[in-house]
Amino acid sequence: MTTYLQGNKTRSTPTSQVRETPSGSIGNQDAHHLSHKLEDVGRDETQMIISRKLFNYMADNLRDTAYPGVENYIRYAVARLGLLPSTHVDALLPAFGPVINDVLSFRYALAIAPCTSGNNDRSASSSVFIAVVSASGNFDKRNTIRQTWKQHLKAVQDEGLMAIAGFAFILGLPADNDNTIQRQIEDESQAHGDIIQIGMSDSYDNLPLKGAALFNWLHRNCAAAAASAIDFVAKVDDDVYVNVRNLAYFVQSRRNQSKNSIFGVGKARAGWPDRDGKWAMTYEEWPWNEYPPYMLGAIVLMSADAIHPLLAACQTTPMIPLEDVYWYGMCAKKANIRIRYSAIPDR
Repeated sequence: MTTYLQGNKTRSTPTSQVRETPSGSIGNQDAHHLSHKLEDVGRDETQMIISRKLFNYMADNLRDTAYPGVENYIRYAVARLGLLPSTHVDALLPAFGPVINDVLSFRYALAIAPCTSGNNDRSASSSVFIAVVSASGNFDKRNTIRQTWKQHLKAVQDEGLMAIAGFAFILGLPADNDNTIQRQIEDESQAHGDIIQIGMSDSYDNLPLKGAALFNWLHRNCAAAAASAIDFVAKVDDDVYVNVRNLAYFVQSRRNQSKNSIFGVGKARAGWPDRDGKWAMTYEEWPWNEYPPYMLGAIVLMSADAIHPLLAACQTTPMIPLEDVYWYGMCAKKANIRIRYSAIPDR
């Protein structure tokens, strides 16, 4: 689990001793008592230190219980990791609580120009920035997109259906600091001018962090500095084909009813944690028997005004390595962002 941006650890702490067999369900009185203990942990934001004995008690008794909500998750994760607030980082929204993740200090090895309106007549069409999340070595996938649906963006803009505020592939650094791949990426950027490369390693566990770096870049260069120039951000995985004309019609139809919203495909639903395999979460990392309802993030469309509160929620919520659960189940809920979806048609 990536934690190197998450506040300051008070000290090194040993792994908790969580029993290997479930302790059974806890009664209402115990659950009520435990809830008060969780609230007590979060009450003093200047200290945020918890005894290991109390943490072991929480971890043991929370095992296989229902997800208690994002605020109780934060208290639990802060206790587990021994985090203190990052006092040197400005809070985007102080009401969200103390800063845990420094999401404002990312470095970008490669970048593009800030957002533009894409259209001098802002009343004519909705303006969209398109961010394609790609792994550093996925050269073929990026070239396929450039040769297919990216080619259609100019047509819908020329027809006045959708203004393009910007387009970028979002990359991290190659694994093992592979200089050959990095030089190829730099040549690719020089040739196409459409790459934002974040100064962090590309890996599955780093995907939530990669999202934070993208939202920080958008906050700096689009949503905050040029709010009048952008209506939406489309965030897309590099294995997704986008029907650009349908996207244009959709953003036009939602332009006046999209405030503080994220749109996606498939109804948000709760899942349950895997305890082994690629998406494994240990009982210490996630003791509960379910995740919050979340939306699949292969392609999402978010209103530009959602970027600031979403980033502020990330700033104050310890990360987990499951991108969709973290961003669209936890941070969106904390930021009071409306999740809106289109049903997947039956086959």
